[in-house]
Amino acid sequence: MGPLTSEQREALGVMQERLNGLIRYVELLLTLQEIQAGARSLNILDLRELVREACRAYQSRLDPQRHVLQVHLPDHPVWVMGEGEHLLLTFTELLENAVKFSPTGGTIQVSLAVQGPEALLEVRDEGIGIPAEAISRVFEPFYQVDGGTTRKFGGMGIGLTVIKQVVEAHRGRVEIESAVGQGTRVLLRLPIVIP
Repeated sequence: MGPLTSEQREALGVMQERLNGLIRYVELLLTLQEIQAGARSLNILDLRELVREACRAYQSRLDPQRHVLQVHLPDHPVWVMGEGEHLLLTFTELLENAVKFSPTGGTIQVSLAVQGPEALLEVRDEGIGIPAEAISRVFEPFYQVDGGTTRKFGGMGIGLTVIKQVVEAHRGRVEIESAVGQGTRVLLRLPIVIP
């Protein structure tokens, strides 16, 4: 079809970005449907490797001039009973949110630890934060803190809904701490197993 002009390359880049966004939303909605239907295949998984995979994949897409990703993982496996694709999508969505709401130059910290019978996965950002009155609603489907028609941030308001349902389907829980203008800390607690 011949060489592309710079305008055509730019248009193709925008189309690819939009298509990737649509694919992500479809994956989230399908995952939500699968979780609600109880359709999942559980296996013993090393949570550390899933988190590493999600961070590695996300790091390749991250602009190092805009954001820094710091990852702290234990030296040993962290075994959980889970559905790998659903958990991987959950971790990726956490990273997506942290980057989306962080300013240029912001640091996103990911850490995994074991505390008693639980694996603790923490994702912390230096972003815009969530108002205290909105934290109880962020897990509602299609709820967005900035829900006006001129929202600065895109999205459908489905990511945190999927995260919560996936984690609860794995007998875990999600906790959020946030302060406006200071950032957000999301903590996933999942029960560990002995392989």
